[in-house]
Amino acid sequence: MNNFVQAMNLIAENCNITMQDKEKFIAKASKKMQDELSGYNANFAEIFANKVANNGYNSPIEIQNINFYSHCKHHFSPIIGKIAVSYTPNKWIIGFSRIIQCVNAFTKRLQLQEELTVQIAQEIFTKLEAKSVTVTIVAQHYCMQHTPNEALPEIKTVHII
Repeated sequence: MNNFVQAMNLIAENCNITMQDKEKFIAKASKKMQDELSGYNANFAEIFANKVANNGYNSPIEIQNINFYSHCKHHFSPIIGKIAVSYTPNKWIIGFSRIIQCVNAFTKRLQLQEELTVQIAQEIFTKLEAKSVTVTIVAQHYCMQHTPNEALPEIKTVHII
């Protein structure tokens, strides 16, 4: 944390932030960073604690257009996009918001899109003992942008269990 404070001090100095506002700036930046990386503290047992027995529902359950914001673990640049999660239940089902909480727990970490896709699918598959899980992510990687007006491609990854 000491290195983070030193970096924020340097930014504050270069942005001409007054001494009076520097402490607020560092506190806000620290809080923001803690929030954006809060997925490392996620408790998946708690997220999936409210699963209920499946009483014969055998069709896929799909949640689409889950907006996410993460950071590239190589460049610390933003990754912004949408995630779709589909699972076919076996023993358990769970509320839709819990699937979104699982997604958020993984996106609030330093990530590679390929790994993120697999992590979400494996967690849902394991915790719900699902018949199958598919996770699709479509995102833009700001580490690929070389000029402010350059259009970013959308990168799509899919993982099926």
